[in-house]
Amino acid sequence: MAVGDPHQSIYGWRGASAGNLGDFAAAFAPAGGSGRYSLATSWRNSERILDAANAVLEPLAPRSPVPVDQLRPRPVAPGGDVDIVFETDLDAETERVAGWFEEVRAGRQRRGLPTSAAILLRSKKHMVRFADALARRGIPHRILGLGGLLSTPEVVDVVSALRVISDPSAGSALLRLLGGPRWSIGLRDLRSLAELGRRLARSDVALQPLAAESATEENASLIDALDFFVRVGPDHGWLADFSDAGRERLRDAAATFAGLRRASSMPIPELVRLIEAELRLDIELAANESRGPARVASDQLRAFVDELQGFLATDESGSLPSLLAWLDHAERQDEFAPRTEPPEDDVVQILTIHGSKGLEWDAVAVGRVVADELPARPRDKQGWLGFGVLPYAFRGDARWLPQLGWEAHVSPTQQDLKAALTRFAEDNAERQREEERRLAYVAVTRARDALLLSGSPWSGTRNPRGPSPFLREIAIALGHELPDSEPGENPYNDRRQIMRWPLDPLGERRGRVEAAATLVRGAQQAAERDEAERDLALLLAEREERSAGARRAAPTRIPASRFKDYAADYEAAVEATLRPLPERPYRETRLGTRFHAWVEQRSGITARGPQPDAPLWDVDDPAEGPAAGEGELSRLQEIFLRSEWADLQPIEVETEIDFADDRLLGDGRPHVIICKLDAVYRRADRGGRIEIVDWKTGRPPRTPAERAERMLQLELYRRAYSIRHGIPESEIDVALFYVADDLVLRG
Repeated sequence: MAVGDPHQSIYGWRGASAGNLGDFAAAFAPAGGSGRYSLATSWRNSERILDAANAVLEPLAPRSPVPVDQLRPRPVAPGGDVDIVFETDLDAETERVAGWFEEVRAGRQRRGLPTSAAILLRSKKHMVRFADALARRGIPHRILGLGGLLSTPEVVDVVSALRVISDPSAGSALLRLLGGPRWSIGLRDLRSLAELGRRLARSDVALQPLAAESATEENASLIDALDFFVRVGPDHGWLADFSDAGRERLRDAAATFAGLRRASSMPIPELVRLIEAELRLDIELAANESRGPARVASDQLRAFVDELQGFLATDESGSLPSLLAWLDHAERQDEFAPRTEPPEDDVVQILTIHGSKGLEWDAVAVGRVVADELPARPRDKQGWLGFGVLPYAFRGDARWLPQLGWEAHVSPTQQDLKAALTRFAEDNAERQREEERRLAYVAVTRARDALLLSGSPWSGTRNPRGPSPFLREIAIALGHELPDSEPGENPYNDRRQIMRWPLDPLGERRGRVEAAATLVRGAQQAAERDEAERDLALLLAEREERSAGARRAAPTRIPASRFKDYAADYEAAVEATLRPLPERPYRETRLGTRFHAWVEQRSGITARGPQPDAPLWDVDDPAEGPAAGEGELSRLQEIFLRSEWADLQPIEVETEIDFADDRLLGDGRPHVIICKLDAVYRRADRGGRIEIVDWKTGRPPRTPAERAERMLQLELYRRAYSIRHGIPESEIDVALFYVADDLVLRG
């Protein structure tokens, strides 16, 4: 069985031709007997959107490899809205699209409905312009796809940092970062930095002038100049031309990039996350209201890391230079389709039409529906005559592709061959136009309830571009009128933009951000303050800890048997963790291991789950004495067989359960507590209550303090089991059984 729509075959340039569907029956049922079933009801689109789609599709129907019925709406489908606008230039078009989304979102919000939305473009060229228009209206948005991601500010900053730590000549990338919001270095200090780079190029390693014939400024490097700040003190004479604030910020920048360079050997995804933290991009994104809720604000960077993972999975070296070369290629090409991501409520996703295949949104704007963009101008008319292209005769869909009559019996003369080549080029161009029509059809059918088709004659091109033939066909089918006025003069020819550099990192958001900052300062000065939320309190505690100096912290994963050490003396336990000393295998440790194995084997149940933290476990307390013998083990077994658990069947043995907590140790950090439960019983004699038992082969506690420490471990077990199985802690009993002394301690 083959299920498909040849009208949505938009990846023909990758070999996924619509003709393959037409030959399916002949290939798999050559003797006949195949059937065709039509799925012509659209359960996604409203009526007017289907009218627009069918208008685009109409010229393709007679040439389809398989008959395809015209799409029809589902029962009681809504009418839907289709708007067509053709503005004077790209700026007006992007503003019109952003305004349309604002209206659609407001209308649906009044009805209590969220809005999934997308802007679909034929290429990534104008994505940032549309994103900027959305940002000016405070509409959350995201650009999808590697090609588009490489134009987003946060990804550009990360790539710039990768260039700085990999290439000493990447001065342009360094200037972007130094002049950006992280350091905000002014023009005067940047000019002094360039002069310092030239001075270093004219000097040797001892900072002495080179001979005239050796001195050259061609190798002057801004990155070398920045590194100079960490080589010398702040009062070095060569730094006298810098302002005090600039000198301090440049020293901070130099230390940051030196640290990143030392970390450049770590896995690239981890290096990217380190760069994100050092440039404080996570904070900037979370605080930017135009990027949507904080939970999705960093999605562009997460998507970028996912793209890097895909590259690293196929690249042999996985080095920074090879990654940067790949990113350069992606920036120049349009062939990197975005990953398939589900629509997000109240976030406008911006992506190429190729990347929208299989997705749907409540509202869709298809931008730049103009001639030579959608449809794009045919780029390759040579077909298989181009270098490295498989001749069509060897492809499975050969009979659906343009034919070149180059054989002698078809083109006996040079004139015949020349005419055949001309026809072949025209047929290839027509085939590409059909691919573009399928692409437009896919774009239109992504919308459920609201569709906007937009265009404009001027977008920075030399010549104006009129409405696309697809736009005209839809306008005629829906009764819309397109403006027939002349495009006029190119508004971008004489436009002069005066910009201040470095750019204001807040841009048009400055007024809103400063107003919010004023409110925060007022709240800070208020006599009464509301109690901070838990997450905020943790962040403030972390900030205070950093400002007070580095504090050594307990590891993230802590065995429950060691937890008492951190609870009793945090600093000493951390010190012991950072500087561990080897311990000899104690007699009780070996004896305890053998006893635990015997109890487990006797139960007939195997340990549940992996034991990745086995080396962390301490079994019982150390004790002096000879090696454990068979007699001691037999004695422990006899005592166990007389105990209350001898005739009970455990439901779990040697089970490892982990749970996370950030309050138990009071250090404001999340920790994973690793609990290894020796045995778990369901006590029928206690009304089916759960009982967790920990076998101990060492000595029992001698003081109340020791008993409290041992019981703390059981309380952790009780909590872990409660979290894992959803059983209230009040219904779980815990017990320590000191087998050698036949002593039971209950919690």
